[in-house]
Order: sequence, then C-alpha cells, then structure tokens
Amino acid sequence: MNSLDHPTFKLWPKKAVFCVPAQGGLTAEAVVVHRHTLVYSASGEELGTAQQLVEALLNSQAARERFGCEGMPEHKGFFLERRLTAEMGTVCLKKLEPSVLRPIELIQINGTCDFEPKSFPLKDEKQANVKVIWITGSRRKKIVRFGIRSIDGALRSSVWKCQTESGRAKSDLYLIPQGMGNAFKVSLHESGEWHMGFTSEYAAQPDAIRIRNSKERHWEVWERPEQMAPGVTRAFAVVISSSAARIACLSSLEPD
Repeated sequence: MNSLDHPTFKLWPKKAVFCVPAQGGLTAEAVVVHRHTLVYSASGEELGTAQQLVEALLNSQAARERFGCEGMPEHKGFFLERRLTAEMGTVCLKKLEPSVLRPIELIQINGTCDFEPKSFPLKDEKQANVKVIWITGSRRKKIVRFGIRSIDGALRSSVWKCQTESGRAKSDLYLIPQGMGNAFKVSLHESGEWHMGFTSEYAAQPDAIRIRNSKERHWEVWERPEQMAPGVTRAFAVVISSSAARIACLSSLEPD
C-alpha cells in the first residue's frame, strides 16, 4: 500500500489570547498579549516572550500533525486552542498592580495560513451531516487511520487503523478498531484467507470472551472475492452510523 504525503503549509499567527483563571480576589481574564509580553515560571523566572511561546505551540509535533492531516488548500485562516497541562509545566503572566504571577491555563491563537498540496491531495466525501476524513498517514509504518466527524467538527467517531504487515515479503493487510483495546481485527492475507475475530493476544487472556465455548478466535472466515475491476477488490466495508459520533475534545491537539 502506497502512503500519502501531507500537504506543506505555512502559518502566520496574528492574535494570541492567554487565559488566566480567577485567583486571590482577581477575576478570570482573557488577555490579548503583545509579541514582546514576557512569560514566567511559577517561581518568577523569566522564560521568554509570548511570541516564543506561541511559536513553540505551533511548531509542536501535535499541532503540526493536526495541521498536516486536516489542512486543505482552501483553508486561508486557522484558530488553535491549547490547554496547558501540568505535564507541560506552569507558565505565568505577571500582573503589575498588584504584583502577582497568574498561571496561564488556556492559549488561543488565530491567524492566516497557506496549504500547498503535495503528491496527492485527499478529498472529503460528505454524506448527510457526517464528513469522512483521513486522520493520519505514516509512510514509515505503512498505517492509515480514519474515522468520521460532523461537518462542524463537534462530533467524532472512534478511529480505525488500516495497516500492512511490516518486515515481511507479503502484502497482508489488517483493519483494527482502536477503541477496543487491540482485542479485535480484520485480517486480509495475500494468500486469500481472510477472517475477522479476536487477536491472538486477547484470546490468550484467561477472561477473554469465547466463541461458542471453543478456543476458536475467528467468528467469520471467507476467501478473497472476485475482482470488481482489474486490480480492484472490495475487501471489507466499515459502516459507521452518525449516532456513533460523540463529543470531541476541542481543546486538545493530541490525536484521537
């Protein structure tokens, strides 16, 4: 399976808002920062400028993967929202009157962008109020992840992984729903022996679900069907109902 390259892109942040919570009689605030605004650690040590913090967030692996996977040439602007977690360390703004360090809990960035297709731009297929999207593609691991989301991005389904077997001179392919803890997969072998069922790792567990009280872990076995057209075989259909889409966490840039 050939992988698909991400588009190349450029980002120009125009406005950044640093949100701080209520603290010691001070109300919560959303502060529009200047690029030279200084940010501090919890101990008062100067860490750098707001511009440096914004650039670090936009250049983070999580942000670049999200932009690279979802960006399209028609996108001319972006809005990024990132919540600062304890694992990232405390970053503060300094209030002068009264003098106090206020921890930043949320950063919002908007600006303009330019996406240039590279190799092969994937297009969305829309059905009803659900949009089918590619989420990630990895050339090194030969993996593609996919799912559905609502057009406004508020709802998302769980993610499926489509991968080829690495390190073997075979064209075996596997479909794995990532929301099931690696318990189930569909195996499409080059030999033409196709099946779906529990993974061997799951079936080896003493409390694993059994099929008809046997040690068999495959509940469906079939042979590769005839080609629909030269080089084209309908292998397996994944049907995801719109009711399966749940509320997405919009404040996180981590992949689903």
